[in-house]
Amino acid sequence: MDLFFDENAKKLYVYTSFLNSNNQTDFGIYSLNYPHIPIIENTQSNSKLAANFWALIIISLFITSMIGLLIMSYFKKKQIKPGEETIIPKTDKKEERLVALEYPIVFFGGFQMFDKKGNDLTGKFTPLIKELFLILWLYTHKNNKGISSQKLKDLLWYDKSDKSAQNNRAVNITKLKTILKELGDFSISKKTGYWIIENNSENLVNDYSQLHKNLLKSKPTKEDIIHTISITKKGAFLNNLDYTWLDSFKQNITDLIVNNFMNYALKLDIDEDLDFAIDLADCIFNFDTTNEIAVFLKCKVYNIKGNHSLANDTFNKFLKEYNILYGQEFEHNFNKFISQDINNLHL
Repeated sequence: MDLFFDENAKKLYVYTSFLNSNNQTDFGIYSLNYPHIPIIENTQSNSKLAANFWALIIISLFITSMIGLLIMSYFKKKQIKPGEETIIPKTDKKEERLVALEYPIVFFGGFQMFDKKGNDLTGKFTPLIKELFLILWLYTHKNNKGISSQKLKDLLWYDKSDKSAQNNRAVNITKLKTILKELGDFSISKKTGYWIIENNSENLVNDYSQLHKNLLKSKPTKEDIIHTISITKKGAFLNNLDYTWLDSFKQNITDLIVNNFMNYALKLDIDEDLDFAIDLADCIFNFDTTNEIAVFLKCKVYNIKGNHSLANDTFNKFLKEYNILYGQEFEHNFNKFISQDINNLHL
């Protein structure tokens, strides 16, 4: 901002410039008669001083108010608060969601699906189409074989005639294909004689397949275990769905997780990474509330950290769960239990 005085016109001019929201420069010129209050010639110097004083006051107020208006106009156009960064790069919200999205298909903590732009597709699944998708997906990955038309009828259209079941299957598979096109390069086929979902997108991943990739190794690494913990922290496998046919899949995934985590815990040096031992125990507890290795890890870590009350609370909660599940008291007290070697615990 600059201030100029035009002696011929007897005016003060204020010149301003700033970048607007389109990254273009806006200019503004404002004027004020000077002096604002006519100076009456007077032989008394006090009168001249008073007149000049009030003129300066008015000019100062004018300049201050103009600066205030310009600042308010600037921040209004930028739509940010004073004090915040004035240059805000334009970003695409959908791209931000896509970057933040780890898995386009989510099974743990409840079923979800997102398209290639990161938009949530879950609401497009009717209960029937959702169940159809899960059956095709899980049976495809169960044995790389898929599911027969008869088995599909038995699960979804057992109360309908063969022709009616065939019509229902055709209509709903068409609807499912439409949704899957938004997800990626998918196809549903029966070229082997069994219904399968083919994923032709190399980069499209899901937490179910990723967990299998982590744990179906001969020797999962610590990184594999940590990655699996991050997946299961969201919740159990398809925990918002309850189908009779799904029980065996849930049990298999639970066994895979718990067995791998327990085997890794048996080789773990607890003192080396206390927080990791706690995470490992919590993850086991999510699937098995009376697991002795999990309670041993937590109690041991709390004791090492000096959190004796937490150790006792954890053990007492375990005793209650154990009594409810097995209808009998646990055989060890706290001190005897944590003094054992982890490899001697009942598995």
